[in-house]
Amino acid sequence: MNSRRIAFHGLLSATVFAAALTGCTSVNETVNTGPQNTVVESDERVLAPGVQMSEDRKTFVRDGGWSIPAIVAAKKVQNKRNIRLDDGREVQVEAVVQNLEPFIVTDEPFASIASSIGKTQIREVTEFRTAAGVFCYRISVNRVFVDENTNTITSTQGVIFNYSYYGEDGDGKFETLSMNSTEPKGRPTPFDPHIPDWATRTKADKK
Repeated sequence: MNSRRIAFHGLLSATVFAAALTGCTSVNETVNTGPQNTVVESDERVLAPGVQMSEDRKTFVRDGGWSIPAIVAAKKVQNKRNIRLDDGREVQVEAVVQNLEPFIVTDEPFASIASSIGKTQIREVTEFRTAAGVFCYRISVNRVFVDENTNTITSTQGVIFNYSYYGEDGDGKFETLSMNSTEPKGRPTPFDPHIPDWATRTKADKK
């Protein structure tokens, strides 16, 4: 990755976590009440092998890329808008919002970044693309508590939050996970995503 410069801590390993999103289960039963636990992160994290963490502990890069949730059935809403870049150019971005039914329940990516958040249910996946290709997936989730014996949700935490996967190089892999309340370059998550350099190029630029 060479389009963004991020300072990373040394790789910490020794604990092998479940592979990203390969062990997802779909759970239908939900109860909209439950403990509103405060998430407390430890100062020391043991990350999954191949994961590096930025100094502010809000951006994570995974060798080989993060796994994007497989969308089997979803209601889709598409829209297009122009986003102005820092250099003054405008790039047309198409956003495809996919509402999942049923939700996908998983402990990733939080297990791989040693977060105490635990399991979440993926409610919505938004795909961002330009004429150059898909550059970002934004995932909307809320925290859930699951009975491991029956594999059913016992309660949910109502607050919905987002995180994003970015493909910074245009190679089809999404190596960067942004957990910040703001996206790279300070863009708030509910609004415009960060657009990597490769995704701003037109066919004329490539010639």
